[in-house]
Amino acid sequence: MEPENDMQPPWRVLKLVVPEMVSDSLQGILLEMGALGLQIIDDETRSIPDHEVPPSDQAELLSTFSNEEGLEARVMARLGAVFQQIPGCESIEVSWHDLFHEDWVAEFKSHWQPLQLGKNIYVIPSWHEASYRLGSPTDLPIYLDPGMAFGTGLHATTALCAEALQAHLEQSPIRQLLDVGTGTGILSIIALKLGAQFALGTDIDPVAVHNALENAAKNEVFDHFEANDKLPDQRGSVHDVVVANILFKPLIGLAPHIAQSIASGGTLYLSGLLQSQESDIRDAYEAQGLSHVRTATKDEWILVQFEKR
Repeated sequence: MEPENDMQPPWRVLKLVVPEMVSDSLQGILLEMGALGLQIIDDETRSIPDHEVPPSDQAELLSTFSNEEGLEARVMARLGAVFQQIPGCESIEVSWHDLFHEDWVAEFKSHWQPLQLGKNIYVIPSWHEASYRLGSPTDLPIYLDPGMAFGTGLHATTALCAEALQAHLEQSPIRQLLDVGTGTGILSIIALKLGAQFALGTDIDPVAVHNALENAAKNEVFDHFEANDKLPDQRGSVHDVVVANILFKPLIGLAPHIAQSIASGGTLYLSGLLQSQESDIRDAYEAQGLSHVRTATKDEWILVQFEKR
């Protein structure tokens, strides 16, 4: 029997077991309702490189919310209405559990396995570092410890950003990268390991800032990386590449600051967005004088690329 914890848990975790075909739609809705983080366990993430698992066509969505009065009633009322509108939601399993600080890493360790991003990038949790073996000398390992920060590479938007940065670096150098909402620092670390000269990560969460710096040291790029909780345009228009993988509302609110941070001729990659949000995000950033270049999709998620001319 586990000892009781008398302290109020800082978070509540909602677990949904859903048909994989509705997973992306529900992810966007959970984030819109205020989920602080979202962990997806599906057929893709259950498989690790060189070790496929039989398909289940089921996905587990683990959404972390701040523990506040009326949370479950508010979330379930919204989800109840959504379940009636989306085909395939008739038999969804729903459960809640508390999450304390000391449980956070244990929660990650129980599910998070090494995974591949881009062509040859392998994100390896720190607890697999000693045992995991890369398949080729050209494979690029990124060792991460999530700590209390978000950003593990499991989400489709992280994959979109990693692929965009890798493709960019194959064509052009990156001198000054800005990583808005850096989380664990995963995108900055990937870019630096691929040849970027310098990266600045920003995040409103001081825990994430500390964790990103630790992960930069773990991956031997600390001397080329800085992180803080200041606004994106803190250094003016100096960044030739900016990546922001956060959420729609913060991206709208930060549009003037993000646009101001980009050097003339620079590139902006925005993600954390659903396909249905593309028109509004394009309007917001084109109003800042940026030009739309392309939109990439993965499942129902998108990455929108702009250029500052």
